[in-house]
Amino acid sequence: MTALIPFVTGTTSARLFEDDYQDSDFVRISLLSSREGIRRLEKLKTPLWVDGAVDGLHYVQSGKIVLSSDQGLGPWKKLMRSCDGRDVLVALQSLKKPPKQKLEEFVNKILDKSQELEPSWLSVPQLPIVNGSERNRFNIELAKAAAKWKIARKFKGIFVLPVIFTHQEQLKRKTEWKKTLVQARRTFDASDSKVIWIVDSSVGAYTASRTLDRRFGSLIDIQEYVTSEFPKNTIRVCGPYWGMNLLLWTRGLCDYAATGLGASFQYMIPGFPPFPTSTGRSRIALSPLRRTAVVSSELHAWIKKTLRQIDAGSQPHYALQFLATNWQGMADEFVARQHVAKFYRHWYDLLAKSDKKGRAVALY
Repeated sequence: MTALIPFVTGTTSARLFEDDYQDSDFVRISLLSSREGIRRLEKLKTPLWVDGAVDGLHYVQSGKIVLSSDQGLGPWKKLMRSCDGRDVLVALQSLKKPPKQKLEEFVNKILDKSQELEPSWLSVPQLPIVNGSERNRFNIELAKAAAKWKIARKFKGIFVLPVIFTHQEQLKRKTEWKKTLVQARRTFDASDSKVIWIVDSSVGAYTASRTLDRRFGSLIDIQEYVTSEFPKNTIRVCGPYWGMNLLLWTRGLCDYAATGLGASFQYMIPGFPPFPTSTGRSRIALSPLRRTAVVSSELHAWIKKTLRQIDAGSQPHYALQFLATNWQGMADEFVARQHVAKFYRHWYDLLAKSDKKGRAVALY
């Protein structure tokens, strides 16, 4: 069993899960995951964490999605419409008091659909974090409605409370993120959750920023706060990130590290923009550097040059020689993604073999 929780969104990620991640304690899917992908997972009997994709309402409240419009009518809009959430969304857009009965009906439909997949873990419907406190009342009411549903449906699984940051400003000052976590604790208790999942959706896997060092420091501080201020038996999940999830896990600041499968090492709030089916740019893992790079003629030339400069018997030489030997195949997007997924699993395995006290050092 592993402390990685893969996020499966479709058939490709389900195939990669089958290859190298079957021994995971849990696998996360959403109501937007492809039917074929879900069928593959059901055959494996890995316990499911099911998410209702309610965080996509973030884009409705911000005005980027008009739920009543047929324009851009994709899977997320269809899901929300099928759950009769329009009255709730009208109130959300005007930031009025949530209509309790309509809110409960909406939550019931989302959770009923999720329960059909027989989850072990189930996400509490929540809106992502924004600057300000205007969503706090909505999130508390959503949590209370979920708790009522749990009793009424006699759900025996575990609730997961999502805490999704959306902007770097929310992590800049301790006074701000601490307010968020104080509110999250109230919501955690109101929903009878046992798991808290924290992610900064603005942290990209392949982008550099001058603010990343400070933001990563805040993510560490946030997990330390959860460890000290939430109930001792709280299960802590972080990510997906590239590398940062493993850092938090090796430091004992989360119990599970959420991860993409060869891609998607950044959490994308559903609904907008639509998920691209293909980027047209394959990325492979440069394992000696613990990073990925786009397959290109320039990269190929760099690999060949580097191979002439490093010890032929070294592990870095072996890893780069594998890429050079299989270079043509790496242009295939699935093969490249498979290569990244295998590397990330290998990276985790190396850390897991270390004594707990030595894992943080082994990361480097």
